[in-house]
Amino acid sequence: MTEPIITPHHMRQIEQEYLAQAHQSDVLIRRAATELVQYIVQRWPQPAHLLLCVGPGNNGADGLAMVPHLITHGWHVSIMIWRRAHDVWVVRACDAGAVLLDHDSFKKAVAECRVIVDGLLGIGVNRPLTGEIVDLIAAMNQRPSNVSCISIDVPSGIDADTGTIWGSCVNADVTLSTGPIKSGMLWMPALQHVGEPHVLDIGLDLRDVSSFVLTSDVARSLLPARPLDSYKGTYGTLCVWAGSAHYPGAAVLSSTAAARSGAGIVSLATTRANVPILWQAPELTLTLLDDNPLTALADPRFDAYVIGPGLGRSVETEALLTTFLNRLHLAHRMCVIDADALTLLSRHTHWYRQLPPNHAVLTPHLGELTRLCGGTLPDLPPLQLARDCAARWQQTVVMKGSTTVIAAPEGRAFVWPHPNPVLATAGSGDVLAGIIGAMLAQGCDPLAAATVGVYLQGAIAADFAKSHGLAGVLASDIVAAIPHAQHTLRSMSVS
Repeated sequence: MTEPIITPHHMRQIEQEYLAQAHQSDVLIRRAATELVQYIVQRWPQPAHLLLCVGPGNNGADGLAMVPHLITHGWHVSIMIWRRAHDVWVVRACDAGAVLLDHDSFKKAVAECRVIVDGLLGIGVNRPLTGEIVDLIAAMNQRPSNVSCISIDVPSGIDADTGTIWGSCVNADVTLSTGPIKSGMLWMPALQHVGEPHVLDIGLDLRDVSSFVLTSDVARSLLPARPLDSYKGTYGTLCVWAGSAHYPGAAVLSSTAAARSGAGIVSLATTRANVPILWQAPELTLTLLDDNPLTALADPRFDAYVIGPGLGRSVETEALLTTFLNRLHLAHRMCVIDADALTLLSRHTHWYRQLPPNHAVLTPHLGELTRLCGGTLPDLPPLQLARDCAARWQQTVVMKGSTTVIAAPEGRAFVWPHPNPVLATAGSGDVLAGIIGAMLAQGCDPLAAATVGVYLQGAIAADFAKSHGLAGVLASDIVAAIPHAQHTLRSMSVS
């Protein structure tokens, strides 16, 4: 099951197209209200006092359209209106029996109600909040612990594109998205204020949506098969060109992660001088780079590559990498380019021209991404930034961060919106590169390999957070947990 993600701009386009075809401006509002009421009466089967806070936009109309249905179900509804004319939705709500509040009675209602519904602002917030609405939000956030707050679509005060908080915002217990979840809700700091996210189906045509939340269903559908009559050759040979005298651990972590992820053979490419400190796992083979490194790296046995973890940034390494990538261009084999290799590439103005289109997975963190973009990041929302980079460079991009985006050059993208300090440890990026490389060696395309890799590492980190807490987990601990994580994923039932 996929969970679409949509930008506010795209959402407005879909709504306008639908309304132009349906010629009924209130159809979507009524559908949203029906879904909202259904959630509320199921979550709180005993009717109580509901405080509805509405502003001038469609979210306010969605909330007001709920009122007659809620009152029919036995709820007492009070309404606080901010900058909204007494339109037909307000009139209908009042005719159904809702009570309008002033500022003083509003604060009393916050303390006495069971549920607050936030429909003050919608998906168009893009400037700091000032004046009365700041006071309204502060009062809502000071509600008693037994009062729950539901935000419609977006907690008021949050930028639905970027996740930015414009001075203050509602701290929701639940956010009910009418239509797909809005892209900004998946990034910090918005994630801290969304509470439980739920998506309500209001019948929109989503055929043009190409961004999705990365779920277990998605990851499981992309896992390479493990047939019973297979052997090591079935699962490919991966070359890991990584490590140096100063950074031996990166090579070990990426290589062993690849082996734990199911690659048939993993060969660590290094020089003889580094062998004693790099070669720690007997399951690995070695590719020695002393005499003719280009010939060694271009071995036709290799199905895929991981290039960069702990490689160093010397001029000699840069020259070898550039020459090798030109040769790889002829071979058309898949590769993961990570860490130091990304920095070495960024020294060249049109570095991406060295790579055959759609044959690499690039795994930059924010600093590396900035360098790849020439020293300055474009001023774009994060999802759009990742997609634009993938399209420009014609490669799959894993934009790593507290929320990670996997974007393919043709526009498809997956988002992993689960910040986890467990991964804030040296070597976690090397592990991810190894997992992705193993998936490439087993025949996954770049987007599938990257998506499975991000999911597996994220799922492992989530398990460690529950069992061990948020600090002290090592990258090698993550490597050891990869087989169990794959087994768990394969064993999950389709939701």
